Amino acid sequence: VWKVDYGEVLHSTSQGLFLKLKEKINVYEENIKMDTDDLDQLKFVLNNVAEIATLVQTMELSMLDISERYRTLQRYNITSVSEEEQKEALELPQRWHQLYCDSRTRDLRLVDTKAKFRIVTAQQDVEFREELEQIRKEFLDSGPGVSSVTLDEGVGLLASYKIKLAKLTKTKVELVNALNLFGLDVKAYKNLQDTMVEMGKLEQIYDLYVKFLEFKE
Repeated sequence: VWKVDYGEVLHSTSQGLFLKLKEKINVYEENIKMDTDDLDQLKFVLNNVAEIATLVQTMELSMLDISERYRTLQRYNITSVSEEEQKEALELPQRWHQLYCDSRTRDLRLVDTKAKFRIVTAQQDVEFREELEQIRKEFLDSGPGVSSVTLDEGVGLLASYKIKLAKLTKTKVELVNALNLFGLDVKAYKNLQDTMVEMGKLEQIYDLYVKFLEFKE
């Protein structure tokens, strides 16, 4: 009775780990097979290939744990475990090894495609830097920190620039990721960094002004 009870508890916890790992492998298997007709699709596939490469040690440890759990359940003939589940759990290491090999193969087959999109990404970097330079100029000429702007106007401008900078920061993250994927140099985006720093200082001032208005009301 004790053996059955302990076995059911072990099976319950082990099954959750097994299904989570199985689903993770299923997703990666599908993702690395996707088409790479445009830049976004290529980046998606390459990101998955890179993730698989970084997860090798973590996944192997997880599978070792799961394999040992299911071998223990098998050794003590815990009947709540189906033969199919037992078989799938013990075959996870082979599936992971095959997935890793497939991901490396897909990466090698994408060499020509990567070369083509490397040029596209480099051009996107140039265009993004030009956009940042323009935003920086606008910020210095007519942004919330300009002396001719009233505090009330500045509150609105600050909110507007916060939205703009959030979008630009997201674009920067995606672009840096793409540059790394294609082995291109990643240089600092000084215009964006400087504007973010100044925005942080201005935000303290305008927050104080908004609190003053609330207090006055």
